[in-house]
Amino acid sequence: MQAANKLRDEFLDCTGDVSNARYRLRLIAQKHLWDEGVRLGRIMRGNGELDEDGEENSGGSSGSYFGGKWGVYVRAPDLWFEWMKRFGKKFSSLGELATIRRGITTGNDKYFFPIDNSKECLNRISDPGQFEDEYGVPRKLVRENKVKLVLAGEERGQLWPIESKYLEPEVHSLMEVKGYVVRPEDCNRMILLCAERKAALKGSYLSKYIQWCERHNVHKGSTIAARANKNREWYDLTGHPRGVAFWPKSQQYKHAVPLNLAQLQANCNLYDILPGEKTSETIVAVLNSSLAVLAKFQYGRPVGNEGNLKTEIVDVNMMPVPDVRSVPKAIADKLNHAFSELQKRDAMQFLPERRMREMAFERSGKKAELKTLSGLCELDMPDRKALDHAVLELLGVSRKSEREKMLSELYAYLKSFFEITRQKEERAIVNKNTSRRRGAASPQELAQQVFDELRNRAPLLLRRYDPDFLTHEMLFDAHEVPAEGEASIREDLISGSPVVEFMKGRRQTGLSAVRTNCQAQMLKLLADNGMRGIVRIAHVEEECQMVRDQYTNFVWQRDQMIASLIGELVSDDDLAGKVREFVLSMVLQNR
Repeated sequence: MQAANKLRDEFLDCTGDVSNARYRLRLIAQKHLWDEGVRLGRIMRGNGELDEDGEENSGGSSGSYFGGKWGVYVRAPDLWFEWMKRFGKKFSSLGELATIRRGITTGNDKYFFPIDNSKECLNRISDPGQFEDEYGVPRKLVRENKVKLVLAGEERGQLWPIESKYLEPEVHSLMEVKGYVVRPEDCNRMILLCAERKAALKGSYLSKYIQWCERHNVHKGSTIAARANKNREWYDLTGHPRGVAFWPKSQQYKHAVPLNLAQLQANCNLYDILPGEKTSETIVAVLNSSLAVLAKFQYGRPVGNEGNLKTEIVDVNMMPVPDVRSVPKAIADKLNHAFSELQKRDAMQFLPERRMREMAFERSGKKAELKTLSGLCELDMPDRKALDHAVLELLGVSRKSEREKMLSELYAYLKSFFEITRQKEERAIVNKNTSRRRGAASPQELAQQVFDELRNRAPLLLRRYDPDFLTHEMLFDAHEVPAEGEASIREDLISGSPVVEFMKGRRQTGLSAVRTNCQAQMLKLLADNGMRGIVRIAHVEEECQMVRDQYTNFVWQRDQMIASLIGELVSDDDLAGKVREFVLSMVLQNR
């Protein structure tokens, strides 16, 4: 309780942000959290723009609290807070700059997103009569692109002719898109778009397809049935706004917010970005910058152990980005030019191909071939750097040398972040492979992974109490810690001096009389952390206190790191406890 009270008082005495080896503390006013939550509510509900004071332009109450991302203040790196402290007034939530809409939700993708098989059919059968007998449509109509032959239904196992005017390319995932612009040829699925009533479709190929879908009860699905009304048929997916660009819901090692120059439709795995009245398409250039990469990882949601990130609609709306509503024309031109250069190439990953394939090549005995792979990543590209320079100019950083320094810090953080992500993913792969071979990894095997990772990441956390925290100049008192027993401090009834008692159940396994309370605390600390046998404790009170404080801080940091590493591998509390015991044993032996 004394330690807890001391820590509480230390927090309460802080008048500003604190970052040290023991903790990082940020003071956030409740009003600030409230205002952010109210602003998000306005964005999500579409209740109008905000004035400079955060109130609705139309007047009235300040609104109700909708929600917020309080975890950002815990997770985000110091770099994020430094930039927000300096440039925060030049940022706005993306939802204030653009409307973010989820792509089309069909209710049954297998029927609404067919795959065009026309070319294969034309190549397969050249004879017009045989073609029409096989596919039920004149070959000429397919050759002239008036009708398409599409694969639809379960496992895309049915081939149907549908008029081309009711079909267009559909962007299903950014895995299909290589660069920073979406093109029709990138799409391997079509989308069925028809606003006509059934009566108007009578006799068409589409009418037969709709009847087939109804025989399979496609129209009875909950999402599809809810879409139908007296003015709209169940198959009508028209009316969805076409975004200027697409934001991907799921992301990993790439970052691209591609332009939608062809005005394509996307499914619900992508979000349409529709710039506001005062926001030009320059916002798309900003969203492709490295600063947007930093922001999305603060507001998105990590998924699993394989480096995946998901951003829901609310996350993207909340995400702060540089405000482009009043960008000077000269800077807007720089942003647009830099982004146009980016559009000339494919988007690269934020780790080099050599690093991404390192594990696979080493396991297959191709380590020497790794050198033939590229060691460059997205952050090494001059056009990306030019875009990031333009974004910093937008924030008001006019000196190039200052921008270079800031980008160096940002790139170093992002490279480190993606490297740690990859290491975490590789450990998950090892665990999966081990589980497939012979069941789950044992606590000892998991402990070995944690110990190896601790040795690689933070070797200083493997230091030992003696000799690393003691000096030759100190005077010592020697005490014995028994092989068994839990330590507790009490006062000797006769002398009044502190003693450390060791108990295993109701049996006393040892008793050590010490000179001071500090020595008692030091002895208990060592016993609690697995030290057994003869231990040395500083004789001089000031030196004892110094060692106690240093070692307490060290143990806390070490245990936090161990807990974090175990958490990356193990979700079961009982198994985590066993792994921790083995890890601490290894740490004490330093092997």
